[in-house]
Amino acid sequence: ERQLNNLRTEPESLPVRGELAEPPAEIIHQSHGSIAEYFRGKRRNMGRLDGKVALITGGARGQGAAEARLFAREGARVVFGDVRDELGQQVEAEIQELAGEATYIHLDVTSTPDWEQAIALAESKYGKLDVLVNNAAILIRKTIEETTGEDWDQIMDVNAKSVFIGTKLAIPAMRRAGGGSIVNISSI
Repeated sequence: ERQLNNLRTEPESLPVRGELAEPPAEIIHQSHGSIAEYFRGKRRNMGRLDGKVALITGGARGQGAAEARLFAREGARVVFGDVRDELGQQVEAEIQELAGEATYIHLDVTSTPDWEQAIALAESKYGKLDVLVNNAAILIRKTIEETTGEDWDQIMDVNAKSVFIGTKLAIPAMRRAGGGSIVNISSI
């Protein structure tokens, strides 16, 4: 059933629980090509994010880096930040090499001045800010007995307070752009 989650199919074509279903023929025969072909325009028509400018936090690796690549592939101009500068610069170079528009910036999401610089960069380099993706998060692998008050404060600052700071500072830029979308990534 999970294989069919993202397919556009009619309800009657979905398998009965426990039954294996073959994907529709148009999915089986569809070739998506390489990401390089997609970026170079050989397979690209109009992306879902054409004309949009996005700011993504936690973009140097993992899910944030995947989001930056995906947004650029879909036509967005992307500013993404992290505190892992070397990894962020590698992701930026990879996206640019494939003809995507992306700019990495050092962004400590607990720092209001860093947020102000990232938002200002989006507006000055790309003209506006349409999308904010609050993706940055940390995890400290300790038992509750081992976790210190400082650990807790750091987790709350990065995982919760930063969403407040970024959202508060991004809203005026989005208003100047005529509106926008804020995506908050979280887990429990």
